[in-house]
Amino acid sequence: MARTKTQPAKPAKPAKSSPSDGQLDLAEQVAPKVGRAAAQKRSGGKAAQAEKSSQPAKRPSSKAGLVEPAEQTAPEGARNALLRRSVLDAAARLFADRGYGSTNLQDIADALGMRRPSLYYYFSSKEKLLEALLEEVTYAIERQSTQIADQADLEPEEALRLVIRIHALWLLEHGTEFRVIDRSDSELSDALRDRHQISKRRILDNVTKIIARGVQSSRFRSVDPQVAAFAVIGMCSWTAWWFKPDGRLTADMVADTIAGMAARSVIGADAHLQAGDDPLAAVRILREDLAYLEQLMRR
Repeated sequence: MARTKTQPAKPAKPAKSSPSDGQLDLAEQVAPKVGRAAAQKRSGGKAAQAEKSSQPAKRPSSKAGLVEPAEQTAPEGARNALLRRSVLDAAARLFADRGYGSTNLQDIADALGMRRPSLYYYFSSKEKLLEALLEEVTYAIERQSTQIADQADLEPEEALRLVIRIHALWLLEHGTEFRVIDRSDSELSDALRDRHQISKRRILDNVTKIIARGVQSSRFRSVDPQVAAFAVIGMCSWTAWWFKPDGRLTADMVADTIAGMAARSVIGADAHLQAGDDPLAAVRILREDLAYLEQLMRR
């Protein structure tokens, strides 16, 4: 009887680069808290698959053969969101330090310890990164200010205080992104620049609308609403240049201060008398006066 020759097992072919590989690199280096265990599983997945090819799989694997389906639901989505956030943060820091024009995608990939092709899984170009920054800062503030300005039942003082606090706090928490946008305006494409200008104009119009309503109702002094809007928005914008997150004041404390200053800058001289009809408004004004007195006593 002829002996049957046993064919040696062929070595497994190296897997091609894919978005999952890029996620693996970044998960191992940037997001250890959420992706370490899954990343380690993936790194040994190909070798384990070759060793266990003769054994029946306990659970069907994904198309890429790297992650089991149970690991691709909520944890996978959360990890992807975190990795995308890491890419955006790194890009913002480099754009702020070196300038948008002097930074390329390879610089961003190097800062994250990942391959440049893997970066395309999250953002296909530098302009897409800049567009994402615009979405986080300018477009987000536009949406929030529009929502507040359209609430006709809000008292002008309350609406102004709220819109300026939200505006200031958003910039305090996204100072790097705002500085990038401010410095890169000339680098935007025509379409992106037009969208950015429209968004900034709507923010100004929303604050102007709130102040004009206060002037018309005699709640605010007789000021030019647009000039006053430019002034209070300017207070918010400058925080991106001087605020230090590790300083003695938190972002919330600074936002509260700016919102209070914005409201007091336009409130009429008889605001205390007008508040007499509204106990809650009187209490709010009293708290502001006490807060101001406490600041004076600390000096």
